Amino acid sequence: MMKAAVFRNPGQPLVVEEVPLPAPGRGAALIRVARCGICGSDLHFTERHAQTAPSGTILGHEYAGEVVALGAGCERLRVGDRVIAMPIWGCGSCGACRADRPIHCIRLRPMLGGFAEYALIGEAVAHRLPALVSFADGALVEPLASALHGVRIADVKAGDHVLVLGAGAIAAGAIFWARRMGAARIVVLARSSTRASLVRHLGADAFIEDAGGDLELVHDVLGGPPDIILECTGASGMIERAIGQVRPMGRVVSLGMCLHRDAFVPATAQAKEIELRFAYAYGARAFRDCLNLFDSGDVAASAMVTGMTDLAGLPETFEAQRAGGSGCKVQLGF
Repeated sequence: MMKAAVFRNPGQPLVVEEVPLPAPGRGAALIRVARCGICGSDLHFTERHAQTAPSGTILGHEYAGEVVALGAGCERLRVGDRVIAMPIWGCGSCGACRADRPIHCIRLRPMLGGFAEYALIGEAVAHRLPALVSFADGALVEPLASALHGVRIADVKAGDHVLVLGAGAIAAGAIFWARRMGAARIVVLARSSTRASLVRHLGADAFIEDAGGDLELVHDVLGGPPDIILECTGASGMIERAIGQVRPMGRVVSLGMCLHRDAFVPATAQAKEIELRFAYAYGARAFRDCLNLFDSGDVAASAMVTGMTDLAGLPETFEAQRAGGSGCKVQLGF
C-alpha cells in the first residue's frame, strides 16, 4: 500500500488515503516520487464540466523520482536511476508518434499518478536525470516543454514584439522561451502584479496589471500592436481579446486550456487576416530540449518553483492554487 492524494468529486478537496501500490506492467517502471508539480490542468480536471476527471483519479504528471521496480521488457532503466518521464506514452509507430506528436496517438496511455508516494512511468518515454540536475528542476521539464511547444508553434523569431496574456506557469515558460528565441520586446498583461518580478527575471521587458483597457499602454511599450500574442490564461473571452489586440496578419496562439464554451467574431479575425493556432502538450524533442537546458547549467527557469508542500498539505495547497494562489509553480516534495 501507499499514500496518495485522490480526487473524489468536484467542489471537494483531494483526499489523502491508502491505496494499492501499482505494479509495473510490460515496459513500465515504478518510481518513488521525489517531486511533482501542480499543473493548471490538474485544477481544471477537478472542476465540474464535460471533461472532469473520473472519481478516484490520482492526478499529477510533472514528476521526477527514483526507479524502485521494473516491469518485464525494460532494458534501459535500472533500479536506483533518478528519472523523469513524459506522462504521454504513445505506441511509437503510428503517424502521430512518428511526427513526434504522441498526444494524438490512437493508443495513447496517459501516465498520471504523481500525487502519490509511488507512480508508474513508461520506460520508452523516460530520461535519466544528469547528476547535476535536481529533482525540482527535473519536475520543471514537463511544463517547460509545454511552453516551448507553444512558442515554437507561434514561430517566435528575432525582432518579434510579443504580448503574453497571463502570468501563470505556462506564461512564465512562454516568456522564458520567447526571450531565448530572440523576441525584441515582451510585454506581460495579467490581473495581478504578484509575479511581476518573476516574469521580468524570466525575460519580460514590462509587466502591465490588467485593468481591462490597457491596449494603448501595451502599444506604447511595444511601439505598436504586437506581432504575436500568446494567450496563456485559458479564460473565456481571452481569444476574442487577443484577436482584437494583435496586429493585422499577426499570430495568436492559445496555450491556456479553456474547458468551457467560448466565442469570438470570425469576421474580426478574417478582416485582419490573422493566424489563430492552438498548442497542446509537446513531443519528445521539446521534452529532451528542456532537460538539456538544465544539463547545460542554465537554471534561470528554476525561479518558477515558488513553493513546496508535502502530501499531507497537498489538498489545502491545491485548493489555494485553485483560488488563485500567488505561487507560480508549487511542487509536491517527499
